[in-house]
Amino acid sequence: MTKHITILALGSRGDVQPYVALAKGLKRASYQVRLAAPANYALLAAQHGLDFFPIAPDSQQVMAGETGRKMMTIGDDPSAFIHLLAQMVSAYARNCLLASLSACQDTDTIVFNSFGLMGYHIAEKLDIPVFGAWIYPLNRTCAYPSMGAPSWLPSTALTNWLSYLVDEQMVQHAFHHIFAKWRQMLELPPMPITGFYDYLYRRRIPQVYAYSASVVPRPYDWPDRFAITGYWFLDHEADWQPSAALQGFLDAGPPPVYIGFGSVVGNASAKLGTVAIDALRRSGQRGILATGWGGIAAPKVNDYVTDDIFVVDSVPHDWLFSRMAGVIHHGGAGTTAAGLRAGIPSAIVPFSGDQPFWGRRVEALGVGPRPISHSKLTVNRLSAAIHTLATDNALQERARALGQQIRAEDGVGCAVDTFEKMLQAL
Repeated sequence: MTKHITILALGSRGDVQPYVALAKGLKRASYQVRLAAPANYALLAAQHGLDFFPIAPDSQQVMAGETGRKMMTIGDDPSAFIHLLAQMVSAYARNCLLASLSACQDTDTIVFNSFGLMGYHIAEKLDIPVFGAWIYPLNRTCAYPSMGAPSWLPSTALTNWLSYLVDEQMVQHAFHHIFAKWRQMLELPPMPITGFYDYLYRRRIPQVYAYSASVVPRPYDWPDRFAITGYWFLDHEADWQPSAALQGFLDAGPPPVYIGFGSVVGNASAKLGTVAIDALRRSGQRGILATGWGGIAAPKVNDYVTDDIFVVDSVPHDWLFSRMAGVIHHGGAGTTAAGLRAGIPSAIVPFSGDQPFWGRRVEALGVGPRPISHSKLTVNRLSAAIHTLATDNALQERARALGQQIRAEDGVGCAVDTFEKMLQAL
């Protein structure tokens, strides 16, 4: 019987935080849980009472490097994004595998996220159960196109299915040398030429999705071993309190619009602050700007701040978003989920990766306007989006209804039950 689970969760804060919530849920269900993640999340794990194993390198330092900056602003080009990601991972592939292998010793089951793919190979080596756990859709279906499919692609059963095969082959082409190195180090046979994701299909690996079926519906052609559980939210600590200045700003007028672009770094951050402030002024709306650790250049922002604009480093989204009129952000899976859960409209300014996909979903659900590519972001376009968020009553009502649906779900609880049922079936 499985009693000890190791979760391999690599990536940025948005890639790790849902797995902290999952780990807490599994721990409450009496499992021993170890979270293996980049070293800069040791404090986050400690704050939530989790056993932690550091997997170098520090994800913020990596993303702030030249390759990371390019990857985070590559736009809606999945092939370029995947190749830059592989280039970045390649430098750390050996050390990440060795650290992850150490983290998984004496465990009964491995759960890995989309950046922790070494977890599958390690589980094969140790001959223990393994689960893929994703925060965005990855598995083939005829119901809708893949995350990386171009927006102009006609959506038919055939083109949808083929779009997943194309995405899988892009990953295989970019990462085949990394997978081969890992398997050689683990003394495992080479994977079939069809690639990693096809290998997961053939071996019938269970896969669990940490988003709401009300946001991305479950496809009719998925097997039972693919489960959508609802979002894995990690709420702020009960004793957390906003600063007096932030609370005072919120109390001083109508709900503001939130603008923040997460961990986007590089040249893009230099102009985002002034564009955001000029757009807020033009729209006549109050705003909160979140600088994050690179998304908006704080020195430039502070030069332009007025009484109607408040600058924060970071504030728990589950606390802040429910007090906003709307949110404008980069479209990361976690930030998108927080905005939808709050029941307020969202406008997405995608930069790369899964962000264009979430922007399209927000638009399709009728809870936000058409996404604005970061390369086409202007004061006029952002001002128009702010105006829509603040004044479109139909948009606001749909967002409220969707938020109620999401808040009624218990994604972590459902995930724990799902893992238990799937483990019993193995």
